[in-house]
Amino acid sequence: MDIMKERMIALSPRYNSKSRAMGLRMSTNVHDEMLLQAPLETVYDLEAQAYICDTLESPNIEFSVPIKTGLGVSAKNWAEAGGKDTVKDSNGNIIGGKIR
Repeated sequence: MDIMKERMIALSPRYNSKSRAMGLRMSTNVHDEMLLQAPLETVYDLEAQAYICDTLESPNIEFSVPIKTGLGVSAKNWAEAGGKDTVKDSNGNIIGGKIR
């Protein structure tokens, strides 16, 4: 939990200007899961997704085993974002589900 807390602070818009510029907002943390809210253009932006995962996977303490994160997105609910499958629209654009 100490690592999660430290990474939450690193990603927090209060202390991180890039997170603030992306419009990120932390809503909830349950055990090892975090609910972040952002404008839809940020949610589906691959660079923003990579930035979030890279920040969460880079604690200040070095470990011999890497920390890996998963990422899911949804404009509807947490269940869809945490689902096993990626949800795509009729044009093939990702609109929800597991991304990473």
